[in-house]
Amino acid sequence: MAAICGAVDYLGKHEFLNTYQHAGNSLETLEQFSEYNSKFYFVSRQAIKDQNLVTANRTVALEFAELILKRFEFV
Repeated sequence: MAAICGAVDYLGKHEFLNTYQHAGNSLETLEQFSEYNSKFYFVSRQAIKDQNLVTANRTVALEFAELILKRFEFV
């Protein structure tokens, strides 16, 4: 699975990030959702891959795409 920008917020709001290290626009944004319980998994990086999940903030579309391609061993 891969999520960037608001899609990371969606995953956080619906508790999909609970067991994955993840990036996002900001920890403060994610903490606005009462369902988000993953602050210790939040990584202050622009993009990250953990297991089968790639997440990124809104500023790094190319790095996000590169991590996805690496995940599927295209690069």
